[in-house]
Amino acid sequence: MTITAKFVGTDSLGYLHGEFYELEIADESGISIKRDDGGGTCVYQSLSAFLKNWDNIRVEKWKKANG
Repeated sequence: MTITAKFVGTDSLGYLHGEFYELEIADESGISIKRDDGGGTCVYQSLSAFLKNWDNIRVEKWKKANG
């Protein structure tokens, strides 16, 4: 799934507080994100942990299972 979201956490892994990013989301034993440019991979242990650092989340592309 591709989303656009505003980073509200502390500057880390190239993510800057207050900036918007297009992110690829994977759901594997937690939530894994990476920037559209391929950098900034980060694994969150739970949805709650992810939501503490991101705001104004909008789904851009939804990949259906099996296609």
